[in-house]
Amino acid sequence: MAEALPGDGVSIGVVLKRLGVSRSAFSYRQGQAEMVDSKTPPHGLLHREEEKIAALKSREPHLSYRQISELLCKDNVWMSPSSCYRTLKSQAWWEEWSLREAPWKTPRYEPFHFNEIGV
Repeated sequence: MAEALPGDGVSIGVVLKRLGVSRSAFSYRQGQAEMVDSKTPPHGLLHREEEKIAALKSREPHLSYRQISELLCKDNVWMSPSSCYRTLKSQAWWEEWSLREAPWKTPRYEPFHFNEIGV
């Protein structure tokens, strides 16, 4: 079994076949091979990645989900901002907020006749 490893020039597909692991159960992230639970969706984050998100948010609560994903990408933990947002929302770290009304939707002038206010 140890006669051929991926570092020795054997492809990952051959090694997975010899180990009896399907490709769908295998996730290749950050240069390390990890076994992922078959119930985990392919776009889902690993448990340790979710822990890093929670740790960074608890250390610096003022950061947005985009800033958190950017900081983690600098630490070689690659994830999209939407994955970071989903994780924060599921752990109740993120609160919904509403946008203010657009200023151009409220009229500033009251014209009394047609063509009274020029463009």
